[in-house]
Amino acid sequence: MSAAQQHKLYPAIMEEMVLDLELFCKNNDINHRFVGGISYGGLLNDKTVYTIDISNRKIELKKHNPVTLLRDDGTVRDIDIIFFTQNQSDIKKLKEYVRELKWKTRNKISFTPSISIEGVRQIKEKGKAGQFFQYVTEIGVKNGHYFLMFDEVKEAITVESLESWTVVLEGGVCYTTRNPLADYYAYQFRSPSGVKQKDIEKVRLLKKLSSQVVKEGLKHSVAYNSKQYYQSWQQYIRKLQRSTLPAVLSKRAILAWYWQTLGTSFAHGKGLLGKAIFGLYNTLTRNQL
Repeated sequence: MSAAQQHKLYPAIMEEMVLDLELFCKNNDINHRFVGGISYGGLLNDKTVYTIDISNRKIELKKHNPVTLLRDDGTVRDIDIIFFTQNQSDIKKLKEYVRELKWKTRNKISFTPSISIEGVRQIKEKGKAGQFFQYVTEIGVKNGHYFLMFDEVKEAITVESLESWTVVLEGGVCYTTRNPLADYYAYQFRSPSGVKQKDIEKVRLLKKLSSQVVKEGLKHSVAYNSKQYYQSWQQYIRKLQRSTLPAVLSKRAILAWYWQTLGTSFAHGKGLLGKAIFGLYNTLTRNQL
């Protein structure tokens, strides 16, 4: 098959991979969410029209960005999933399925997207969140209670703020996401250095969608900016931004330098050096929020 013929298949193959993962998780009762570029941040543009269904926690998108294997700059997209199960058997099954799915895709085209599956972290040792190699915020759980954590910065969050939503794309493709507000805030606190330059436009568009979700929620007596939902996420952002802990300050400086210099090219894995650093970066920044 020629490169041109393969290129025409990219959108259909990406949608098929996402739907296969969605179906596997649902059939195996794996509580999951698609996040990152496959979620609202990668789907929205200025022409996107959305219909928000608060009662069913569903958002229907029209005129959205296509779900395809390649970004506009020609680099390969990622598929990021977070899951909330602590069942090791389920986690093993999911990882095995991801490997099978990659092999299945390689039979159609010459490459596969990176599929990141990350779970919440069990908090041990008096609930300490600090990790020497932690460079992104992660979700932790202890005794059924959830937290946003970066090093020693921690904030309790509600189960309601983690609830599942469904995105419905043109053509009827649908899969499980988070509330757009969760995506909006996650782009702001995922790194202690703040919003990455490459994500500024995503955050702008997510803010617009999130504002509409908040307005629609109030019509149904659901206050998404309240303590029950995302007030604690806002508080966590302030804590992380204001933190003067030595570990946080040093990591903030390292990440700010990285994104201002090496940045997007290496993060997207361009060139041999880019691919090497991309692998290292993904290792250090697990738990895609």
